[in-house]
Amino acid sequence: MSVRPSDIVLRRPPRWEGWIPTFSGRGFHPTAPQVEEVRVEDIVRGVAYKYRYGGHSNLPITVAEHSLLVADIIETLWPEAGQAKILAGLLHDTCESYTHDIQAPVRAAIKVVLPSGQTISWGDMERKVNQCIGRALGIDPDFYSAPEVRAADHLAAAIEQQACDNLRGQKWGLPAIPPEIAHLHIKPMSSVQAARRFERRMKALLTKVGSGG
Repeated sequence: MSVRPSDIVLRRPPRWEGWIPTFSGRGFHPTAPQVEEVRVEDIVRGVAYKYRYGGHSNLPITVAEHSLLVADIIETLWPEAGQAKILAGLLHDTCESYTHDIQAPVRAAIKVVLPSGQTISWGDMERKVNQCIGRALGIDPDFYSAPEVRAADHLAAAIEQQACDNLRGQKWGLPAIPPEIAHLHIKPMSSVQAARRFERRMKALLTKVGSGG
């Protein structure tokens, strides 16, 4: 019996409306984020198995390693900011566990239609997801917007650019690397290693912040 192309039809169940699968099996609605859908194991898996620069840097840099670097920069340059800011640096890209690391020129062109019909930018959707993650973890929902986090994110990109032969020398408008963090380097690691390091640091910082440390 022959099968015609027209016989192959996708009939997704209603739960697929705006829903994406996650490592835990719980799933997530990135355009309508829900606190009860946030899982630590999904965050860890997501950042450890996604690569910066669309995977096109000659040294593979996971979002997890980038996030660890941002946390190290804050801890080194602004220790007086406290553990909450270091945690914010570590978590600033956790939205990408669910939305992916899309490079800036593409990101700027994407519009997202919410279930309500409202159209927002990709960046606005990421902010909504980050806020949801913040609420789920019991921290400031606007953690990602701290000036220390923004500054450390730029400095991490500068360190990454210097580490990658195919990125070095490109005009990105990045700041100079302060001598205080000249010892911080990208040390490419496997996704398994990145997941372990990220999860260990995340849980330790959440404990410190929760205890007022």
